[in-house]
Amino acid sequence: MALVDWSSNSLGTELAEYIFKNSRNALHFIDPGDVQERTNDIPALLNVIRDANAIFSINENECNSIVQAIDYDPIPETDDTEKIQEYL
Repeated sequence: MALVDWSSNSLGTELAEYIFKNSRNALHFIDPGDVQERTNDIPALLNVIRDANAIFSINENECNSIVQAIDYDPIPETDDTEKIQEYL
């Protein structure tokens, strides 16, 4: 079951939740499209994706927008394994 261009549907999160709950045996896939205008809705969407164990297809720009929307503190850029382990 695929849901594409979530961002252009004002009820996209509700639609995702509905179709994923009603197709439990299907493979679930979501492509959010340009998330810039829907950053406030991203946490709810991520919950739906998590609950459905869905595949979330995003590009780098969408990823950056999502990271900002959820106030995620990214892992520092380093090749030093010990520093990464300390961070985690």
